[in-house]
Amino acid sequence: MSLPSDAKIFVAEHRGFVGQSIVRKLQRLGYHNITTREARELDLREKDQVHAFFEKELPDYVFVSSVKVEGPVRDAIYPAQWLHDNLLVMANTIHAAYLYDVEKLVCIDCSSTYADLGALPRTMSYLQAELIEETQRVCTVVSQTTTELCDSYRRQYGCDFVSAVFSSLYGPPLGGSGQRSSVVLALLHDMQRAKETGQAAVRWPSDDRWCRDLLYADDMADACLFLAGQVSEAGAIHVGGGHTWSLVDLAEAVKAVVGYEGRFEIDPGAARLPPRGAFAGDMLHARGWSATTPLHVGIRQTYRWYLQHRPSAPLG
Repeated sequence: MSLPSDAKIFVAEHRGFVGQSIVRKLQRLGYHNITTREARELDLREKDQVHAFFEKELPDYVFVSSVKVEGPVRDAIYPAQWLHDNLLVMANTIHAAYLYDVEKLVCIDCSSTYADLGALPRTMSYLQAELIEETQRVCTVVSQTTTELCDSYRRQYGCDFVSAVFSSLYGPPLGGSGQRSSVVLALLHDMQRAKETGQAAVRWPSDDRWCRDLLYADDMADACLFLAGQVSEAGAIHVGGGHTWSLVDLAEAVKAVVGYEGRFEIDPGAARLPPRGAFAGDMLHARGWSATTPLHVGIRQTYRWYLQHRPSAPLG
C-alpha cells in the first residue's frame, strides 16, 4: 500500500541529506501536502515546541532521523551534550506522534554513513581513533534507544512506529557542497584531482578488509516510503543496497566514471578507514523491496553533481 495522495507528511530536518532525499522523492511522486520546518522555527529538543507543532499541523506520516551527527571529533568531545540532544529529539518526536495520532512514524538511522566521514584520509591526521570509536558507540546508544522506544509505544499504545537502520549512504547532496562528505565523494574528488594533475597513483591509508554495503540516496528515500506504506513490525529493520563492496572495487568503479587511468593503492600501515565488515543485511528484500540504482549509475550521478558544485579554485 502506498501513502494516500492527500496524506499530510512531516519531514523533520529537511535540510539534511536524509530529509532532502525524502522530500525530493515525495515531490517526484506528486505528493503536495509536505510539511517542513527550519531549525530556527522548530527545535525538536524543546518538548513544548514539538507538541505545539504537532497539535497545529496534525501530520499523518512523520519521517525523522534518529541520529544527528555534527562530526566525529565534535560529537566525541561533547558526548553528554550530543546524547542529551539526540535523545530529546527522539523522545519528543515519538511521544508527540503518539499524542496526536500519527498514522505512521519512521525513525531513520544513517549513523553508519556518518561514522565513515571522520575517517576519510584527508582528515585522518587530525583525528584520534578513540574519537571515532566514541562517536560510533554513542550513535549505537541512540539507535538502540530509538528502536526500543518505537517498540515500547507499539506494545503499550498500539502505535505503528518503525525504526530503520540503513547501510552506508552516498549520492548528491551529502553534506552540502563538501567534497569529502562520503567515501564515494572523497574518492571522486581524489580521482578527479589526480586526473587533472597527472598524478600516477591515488594512495589511501586504509585496510584491505574495508567493505561497505552502499545505498544510493534515492533508493534510501524509496525504502523510507516503502516502510511507511507497507511495513509494520518491531525491532530494528536493516536496509541496504544488497551488495558489499571492497574499497578496491569501489575505487575501480569511481576510476571508470572519472576516466582516471592511474593506479589506486591502499596503505595498510598508515591511519585507516574503519574496516567494518558486511552490513547486517537487507531485511526489506524478502518483503518485496530492493534498491534499483546500480553502483555505476549512482556514482555517475554523484560525479555529475560534484562537477557542478566543486569549488572554482584548483583542486588540492
